[in-house]
Amino acid sequence: MKLEFLPPEEGKPLVRAVADWLWKKRVSSAGASAAALDHLLVAVPTRQAGRRLAFALVEKARAGVGTGACIPPVFKTPSALLSPEENPAENKNASDADVVAARAATSAESNALLASLLASGGALTCENFSAIFPQKADGGIAELSFSAALGVARQLHDLWGILADGALNFTAVSEKLPPDHADAVRWRELASLEKIFLEKLAAHNLRHADASLADIIKNPKLPDDCLNAVGASINEIVLAAHPGATPALCGFLKNLAEKTGVKFTILVHACENERGFFDEFGRPKKFTAVTETRPLGSAAHKLPLDDEQQIELAADAEHQARAAANFVAACISGTGAGKKKSVALGNADAEIFNHLAAAFLARGVTLRNPASFPVRATALGRLAAQAVELCHLRENTPAEILSAFLRGADVRTWLAGKNIRVSAVLGEFDKLQNDHLPRTFAGVSRYAALAAVRRAAEEQKLSSLASALEAIRALTGVGAALPARVGKFLAEIFANFSPDEKIPGHRELAAAAAEVSEIFKEFSDSKLLREIITGTGAAAQNGTRVPPAKIAGAAGAEEEERAAALLKTLLEKTAFSLEPDAPNTLAVEGWVELAWAPEDALVITGLNEGCVPETVTAHAFLPDSLRSALDLPCNETRLARDWLLLRSMLAPRAPEDVRLLLARVNTRADALKPSRILFTGTGDGAAADKIFAARAARLFKDADSPAPAPARSLPPAWRLNLPLPGTGDAAGFFESSSEKSKHGLPCVSVTALKDYIACPFAFFLKHVLKMEAVDYRAAELDELAFGSIAHEVLEAFAKSPAASAGDAEKIAGFLHEKTDALFAEKFGAELTAVLQLQRGELKKRLGFFARQQAGAVAGGWAIVAAERHFTLPFSAHGFEIHGKVDRVDRNKNTGEFRILDYKTWNKKKDADEDVYDTSKIALAYADERRCPSFVVSPAKPKGKSKSAAWSDLQLPLYLRAAQTGALLEDAGAGGIGARIVPVGAIVSCAHFALGRSEEDSGLSDYDQRVFDDPSVDGTLDVILSRIAAGIFWPPLKRKYPPLENFKPLFLGLSEEEIAAGISEPWVADQEQRIAIWDAARAANKEEQK
Repeated sequence: MKLEFLPPEEGKPLVRAVADWLWKKRVSSAGASAAALDHLLVAVPTRQAGRRLAFALVEKARAGVGTGACIPPVFKTPSALLSPEENPAENKNASDADVVAARAATSAESNALLASLLASGGALTCENFSAIFPQKADGGIAELSFSAALGVARQLHDLWGILADGALNFTAVSEKLPPDHADAVRWRELASLEKIFLEKLAAHNLRHADASLADIIKNPKLPDDCLNAVGASINEIVLAAHPGATPALCGFLKNLAEKTGVKFTILVHACENERGFFDEFGRPKKFTAVTETRPLGSAAHKLPLDDEQQIELAADAEHQARAAANFVAACISGTGAGKKKSVALGNADAEIFNHLAAAFLARGVTLRNPASFPVRATALGRLAAQAVELCHLRENTPAEILSAFLRGADVRTWLAGKNIRVSAVLGEFDKLQNDHLPRTFAGVSRYAALAAVRRAAEEQKLSSLASALEAIRALTGVGAALPARVGKFLAEIFANFSPDEKIPGHRELAAAAAEVSEIFKEFSDSKLLREIITGTGAAAQNGTRVPPAKIAGAAGAEEEERAAALLKTLLEKTAFSLEPDAPNTLAVEGWVELAWAPEDALVITGLNEGCVPETVTAHAFLPDSLRSALDLPCNETRLARDWLLLRSMLAPRAPEDVRLLLARVNTRADALKPSRILFTGTGDGAAADKIFAARAARLFKDADSPAPAPARSLPPAWRLNLPLPGTGDAAGFFESSSEKSKHGLPCVSVTALKDYIACPFAFFLKHVLKMEAVDYRAAELDELAFGSIAHEVLEAFAKSPAASAGDAEKIAGFLHEKTDALFAEKFGAELTAVLQLQRGELKKRLGFFARQQAGAVAGGWAIVAAERHFTLPFSAHGFEIHGKVDRVDRNKNTGEFRILDYKTWNKKKDADEDVYDTSKIALAYADERRCPSFVVSPAKPKGKSKSAAWSDLQLPLYLRAAQTGALLEDAGAGGIGARIVPVGAIVSCAHFALGRSEEDSGLSDYDQRVFDDPSVDGTLDVILSRIAAGIFWPPLKRKYPPLENFKPLFLGLSEEEIAAGISEPWVADQEQRIAIWDAARAANKEEQK
């Protein structure tokens, strides 16, 4: 075994350095026409490294004498060399021969068998492993369901996978630990568990791939394809510059070389005088602390870094991605340095890939992510998981799963194929969900049926949802095994699907479908899986629990539970690869791949701590300290490995050809730290101290203010194509409605006026186009729903005999009883925990109200009307304003009237918090739209008067309705009711806050004089004239809840960028309408002069 050092040279990346060494030192003649390297077995870190090395050797051959042919070495990755299937151990005794004949269990088989042994009633009783499984409060060990046992099995398999890097298993670790080690008892129990489990596997003629790896390493064998290709001509093994080689790989190659009698050469990308920094397998030794201020490495570990040219701190992922795209574009075009260069792109932070893809796509380049995609993140993966739940739980399927299922594109296509109106299904479901918050499939069905009975007029509408639910029930099936039903379920959904390879979404679906099909195939092919699920055959004889007897051929509950848990686990773990079908594609290299990149230039993103070096996540049973003691890859070895990889990337390239990018914050706006590798080996002495301090000061400060980003916009095809006001879907608002209008005029509600004042564009979407944001996953009452129930309770109170009671307890009793009844009616007798909390919160607030109400009765106030509608015509602008007051009181002692509007605010608000706004922003916004301001008197004796603009005209309009006789009592058929508030009566308006504490509850103290201010009429005139002119622009350029609800329509554009997400003709039409309106107002003012 010999180390060969390859000194890093400028202009010679690692792959060329290795190719040069192989060519100069190991080429043998294969005749006059070809150079032969087929006598070598070269172990490479990854397949891509092997492909690149092969290509580099071909280039060497082409540059040589002769035909340019080259017979390459046999390239093998660690997984190929250590695969138990390719390298069965050669043992002489009978027991080992049985192991050799055994097939390696699949991940599904191994996890399922271990789970069945750990589950309640299995052979591995948890009580016998008290150091592994947590104890209950009474000292006992909780029994595990199969689903829970499957989770434990996955954790133990993860542990086997970690130990496999060191060719260890539980038994080997327990033997290595001294008896007094803190975890010695636990590892002895793990070893006992492992022994029983492996025996059970052997009973099925199976073996565990990771746990049996030690046998492969002790008795190594060349892969069969090596022998078939070159026979006995292999005479040397080369480990090609693999600083992260695991102990398992190193042990295998060393033993293989000794067994076969061939040379074993290890290539190291370093200088000969650095030999002391490497172990016998060419891996860098762990760094040691030198000083407290510079704890990483020594002067000899210095990286060839140029701070100014190579390291760039970006503000966030978006700016980091843009900087990478700019650097790549400059290299390809030859701008900057003036020479075109090949360039490799690497990314160490998976979270920012989408930002990279977007930045490069903007330049016409498609990025290829070589990493596997999890099936669970695809549309098919989500649909398959939903199908498992629906087939397994049927009527007990959670409503949120049913909701997500109905919204899938493939499901909508399937429903449409059955002549079911998808838009009606979703509309009905959303209304039902928000009205009743059903928890299950059965609950959705029950409330849909009740709604049809209560509202016969909507029965036809509700039939769409009912039809969809029946179609889904038919899909779930009965009788057959769960995997078969799920497979049939998915086949039915895609029965009429015709894939097109040219469509990226279809290609992804096909790739994911191939992996999902393998899952169902394994269920049908694996005898062991079938026996574990059913609890029959050899599985039952080997310690797994037999489920209850089946009834009428249907699968038992325990069998269903096992099958569902296994299916969900496999769907969660399965991944697929997808090659992009685009002509201009750039691969994004992983961290290990980058060292083997042959390109002239290099840009790396994500050089933050936790990404480089990638943090080795500790297992609950295997902390990092124990990893290190067992010579397993740990955080210290990962740091040393990544230092060498980064040096291999930097050394061969000029400073201007490398860009290292890192961000100040991540995609969740959490602060990030620069990678500690950037601080390794800055050297010794004053000069090194200065470099270290300057780099730390630069990389730990706030990111430099990035250059202003170019204005974002959406492609024309992605923009909202809104109808012009008065046309299409926007026409209905401007037409009279006989249901609401008494004068044949279009109606505008009092609450809608508030939306227009705040944001005209949000008003257009909400009130003109009738768009509404619906939370289809709602599991609790939002503010609006909570307030609606409170209003219903208080309306019932106002119309009951309890309204005249002066006893707070009696009032509270009525309110609480009505609250309980409403919650039961809307949400069922069994409320979720969160609904119980919300009901309790409402009853608490109504208790505060009861004491306030009793005090009002004592003061002479009596309720004379509740929930009274009114209309106010404004014929000059062709509109009618309508509203509904919550309550009208009269004081029997003074004859005064007051109008109350209930609010479920957490606390009472001042007028300038809700009714008007004195901020500079609000005043400027009102002036921009020509809305008048007014002056409010100071709240305190020595205070100053302030200018204000109206933000809500609700109370002034309520007062206007009372003063003009628009509030009327009920009348008989055909009659007109009498005025509730007589002419000349004193009237006040206020909000009543149902606050979260008694101090926060009660009437708001408003200065009533402002409600009669002329600015009310002036603001109404401006608003109604702009609405009549069809002006709904510009949007409010700051956060406003109604507008926030529509933000998803603009695909991430900010409030300032909304115009870039709307069709240009619509925006131009609005600008023209505003210009005409402004000109008309100006002309009108001139006439008045």
